[in-house]
Amino acid sequence: MLVNSCLNPVEMKLNSCLVDQIWCKIRIRNSSELHIGVCYRSPNIEFSKKDNDALLCEMLTEVRGKPLLLMGDFSHPDIDWSSSHGRSPSAQNFVNCVGDAFLTQHVTEGTCNGAILDLVLTSEPDMIDSISVLSQLGSSDHNMLEWEVLLSPIVSVFNRPCLDYAHANYEAI
Repeated sequence: MLVNSCLNPVEMKLNSCLVDQIWCKIRIRNSSELHIGVCYRSPNIEFSKKDNDALLCEMLTEVRGKPLLLMGDFSHPDIDWSSSHGRSPSAQNFVNCVGDAFLTQHVTEGTCNGAILDLVLTSEPDMIDSISVLSQLGSSDHNMLEWEVLLSPIVSVFNRPCLDYAHANYEAI
């Protein structure tokens, strides 16, 4: 996760035990905090905990009701997001967890061999203007995603260049 320092991101930890997740929060104009997360759900239970799907739903439950932007590789190729239908019990359970957390999934084009594996989830349907699926990065089989977030962050005045009147040359003025 890379967040511009002028947004004053603060790392945060969730209680969820999902292994591959990282979170930060930034303050936005309406005095609330936007929680920004990146996670990876491995489809291979040999490399992840066997209850990885339950941990993912637990994480979504924990952030429910908070202003949220969550992105990552959720590795559910068997979900039809246009109908919110999972073709396996695990996939349908994930779709249900997304719905129960009142999240909007914004990716509509395939990101890996035609399947939508990489998702952008938000707590507000209008938070994302548009998403573009770009080319692959290096040797990855996943396409990159680009989107614009519509919000008003509070930018610190201390991280911006400003005039220092204490050191002004008043004689020259």
